[in-house]
Amino acid sequence: MLTKAIEHCEEPNPIFEKFSTIFFALSLVLMCFAEAVLIHGLWFRSRPISYRLEMFFEPFEVFLPCFTGFAMRFNISNMSKAGQIRSSAAVWLKFSLAIMMIVTYIAILRLAELTTH
Repeated sequence: MLTKAIEHCEEPNPIFEKFSTIFFALSLVLMCFAEAVLIHGLWFRSRPISYRLEMFFEPFEVFLPCFTGFAMRFNISNMSKAGQIRSSAAVWLKFSLAIMMIVTYIAILRLAELTTH
């Protein structure tokens, strides 16, 4: 009973909820930029055909962190709605996940620029 009263009084911070959504959308934009740089560097440069065929699946691998992040964000939301984790902890987890995805895609973008030029 005491935990329900404490949990009921606790409200998630709406600012971090909005920031996590904005940062998640920003990571999707960064993913698109990384995909564009990688695809342009791998497919539209003059390289041997065998090299291009080996690198066919590289753009799909750039999508994997986004897919994983989206699945984790969905799982965190479901766990929060079910009461398995507190709503304030869910907001912080979503915010941290969005920041990690931004850092990941900035690193992928830099590596794609370095390796394809």
